[in-house]
Amino acid sequence: MTIVATYKQGDSVSIVSDFRASFHVNQVDAILKYFQVDDRMGFFTAGSVLAWKEAADHIRSIANQINVANVAAEDGPLHSGLRKIVERFPVRRGDRYPLFGGIGVYWDKATQQTVYFELRGELSQGLLIRPLQDGVTVLGSGSGIPGIQELLTQKIHKHLIRNPSLNPEEAAEHLRNELKLALKRCGPSSFEKFGISPIFSIAGMNPSGFRMEGEELIGHLYSGGVKGHPYHYSFERVKGQIVLIDHLTKTTIPLQDVSSFQHDGTIGLEFDPEGLTTGFDPMNYVSGDAIYILLQDVGITYVERRVCKTRPVPCMGNSFLVSDPNYQDIGYRVMHNLPQKEKDTYPQKLTIGMIVKPEKQAAFEQGIQANIMNHEWLFQFVENYADIYGPSVTESGEQDLYTRSQR
Repeated sequence: MTIVATYKQGDSVSIVSDFRASFHVNQVDAILKYFQVDDRMGFFTAGSVLAWKEAADHIRSIANQINVANVAAEDGPLHSGLRKIVERFPVRRGDRYPLFGGIGVYWDKATQQTVYFELRGELSQGLLIRPLQDGVTVLGSGSGIPGIQELLTQKIHKHLIRNPSLNPEEAAEHLRNELKLALKRCGPSSFEKFGISPIFSIAGMNPSGFRMEGEELIGHLYSGGVKGHPYHYSFERVKGQIVLIDHLTKTTIPLQDVSSFQHDGTIGLEFDPEGLTTGFDPMNYVSGDAIYILLQDVGITYVERRVCKTRPVPCMGNSFLVSDPNYQDIGYRVMHNLPQKEKDTYPQKLTIGMIVKPEKQAAFEQGIQANIMNHEWLFQFVENYADIYGPSVTESGEQDLYTRSQR
């Protein structure tokens, strides 16, 4: 499975897509989700690779029957042919999420008309085709990320307020960043659960054509101002072959488009140069129907703490659970000029779940804002607080608990 997220604004479309293909329990990051039929028509694909391979062959065989008037029409030649493929395509037991979707474009050079459209269906069931509307559209298994359509729409609108002339490349970059953040908030395991690669390509379409540029990305992940995981990777064309390259591990993965993709049986060929599929997972800290997360940062003169609440959410027909990426802040405080002895008990940077028994959650939520720095109070409510706060030990062996709730 996959994700294709778009933002349409008038005649321009910004597109973010991943590189993953799923085959039962195997997942590989080796597929380019865009294929060009001819100089008039192209598709970004989401869903079953095998179904799309058959669909791509069919589209090429009827391309001369498709025109600007019927390309997005119900029961036009494109819709009729693809609907039959989708309706009769077998779904084997154990197949992951039998969805079929895509974003298409048709350029009519003679009339200078451009039609963008979306395909949305489910294997063995049916298919809809309709013109692509302005705003955000999400297809594929990634559309099951809790609240993702509303979240991306909200974020794009915030960027538009600051920059009303947001161009397609900038919009796609914002979409990509927000998708990464949403999936990390769902938990690092969510990439595998949804069948989405942890890296994404960005592209743009407008009346003059399609554009997807190669990229080279070098840097470190930062959290709380602290430099973390280094990365250096690229998405480029080498001797005519489009590839993903991890320059630190010397890993190169050739990419194929969906119409020519062949799975060679490689297992576990996953591309994660930024380390997004590892690290803190909120799903390891479920307390009943809630998840509480502590984010802590320690600077030269301050200690900052934030506590967020979220919840486990069933996805894809209750196939699995992820953390809702829409976190709610329930406590925040910054304390300055703490005694060095006390400040040293706080880890420099910390993101961890807080286990709170269901019968204590109401009192915990009511009191956390006032007591976010009150260790004695927190020990009463948080089962794993000993893993969070490391008070110094005196010569007598007694712990010095600094209970500064009103500083």
